[in-house]
Amino acid sequence: MKNNYLTILLLSLIVLGFTSSIFAQSDREIVDKFKAEYTSIEKSIKDATTLQELNLVLDEITILKQDYEQHKVMLDKNH
Repeated sequence: MKNNYLTILLLSLIVLGFTSSIFAQSDREIVDKFKAEYTSIEKSIKDATTLQELNLVLDEITILKQDYEQHKVMLDKNH
């Protein structure tokens, strides 16, 4: 009986550890994707030569903000 509880506890800890590593990897992917998009926008700003190009960049910034709003706290920690 005691061995059953120990086995269940051990399996639960393994599953919990595996699940948390999956979430950590997912968070890393979100941060990396955000940084790549942010860098692309920075380049677009530097390369812009017309007001029209800057307006397109403004649209990109708006989309970036909307896409990552739900991850704001995590991104602030990693920035």
